[in-house]
Amino acid sequence: DVKCDIKAQALKVAIRGEVVVDGALEGVVKTQESMWTISTTTDSAIQQIVITLEKTRPTWWKHVISGHEEIDTTKVDSTQNIGEYDDNTQAAIRKIMFDQKQKLLGQPTSEESAMDALLAKASLVPGSPI
Repeated sequence: DVKCDIKAQALKVAIRGEVVVDGALEGVVKTQESMWTISTTTDSAIQQIVITLEKTRPTWWKHVISGHEEIDTTKVDSTQNIGEYDDNTQAAIRKIMFDQKQKLLGQPTSEESAMDALLAKASLVPGSPI
């Protein structure tokens, strides 16, 4: 008898009435896309509960349940194709990559170019101190 309650920000699992997991999640999950199953080994000796949580954002969590043992997320291979990110994240990554390249070439970053354009425009205003 297993009960698994997956909420957007919490998880509770009970086996035969005994709660084995109960706590707040590190992040938010899509409840309609998250699921759980019972898996049995080929010799039927071991059963395990497999819980699949579909995160709303593709980020690394330090732990699944708040207060549980943490992992060092900087040691996780988090390589991901830029196309797998949402449009805003892709734009931010491309801007960072552009700015890094510009710095290496000794050229102005996107923010510096925008500031230069603003100053040039301001210098054309009559009475401008620039």
